Amino acid sequence: MTSEIDLFGLLVPVLLLDAVIALFVQILLGRVLSALRLYRLFWHPALVDVSTYFLCLGAVVAVLHRVHP
Repeated sequence: MTSEIDLFGLLVPVLLLDAVIALFVQILLGRVLSALRLYRLFWHPALVDVSTYFLCLGAVVAVLHRVHP
């Protein structure tokens, strides 16, 4: 696997694209948590956001790189 993708002549690191995908997944997850009022169960909601982002990033990297090694 290459570590960069050619995007209209610009070499973009694969991890950057994975991070953007994980950001959108985390935003959707945050909206679900907010709609279900689950943030009130946590002491510090910002820490929940950061931890869910890194969990989403790990999941995106694992799934995408298993599908396309």
